[in-house]
Amino acid sequence: MVGSQHNVGVLGVRPRDPQRFLDPEERRLLETCASLVALSLERDQSLLEANQAQVQIEAEQLRNVEPKNGSYVGVAQPLIDQLLPQVRFVPAKEFEGQLASTKTGGH
Repeated sequence: MVGSQHNVGVLGVRPRDPQRFLDPEERRLLETCASLVALSLERDQSLLEANQAQVQIEAEQLRNVEPKNGSYVGVAQPLIDQLLPQVRFVPAKEFEGQLASTKTGGH
């Protein structure tokens, strides 16, 4: 599957009728669908990278905050360093599914 900038992956199709994709119009339809999936995956990857960059920026801003009261200088730094590698982007639909699962007790 080819996205706008590079190959995104491979799509395997096994039709029930082996003759189905011999028709050029059917093949173009399949290729169009594969291209749409590739563009969607590419877009999701770009959003993931943008979100991760934003998390990095915000973490750096937190590191550089000067507290008014110097008594807790550096207290947050170990927490930030510990949590930052664990941060990951979760697509909204996946998050909503996890949230619904926890509300219903996982059933």
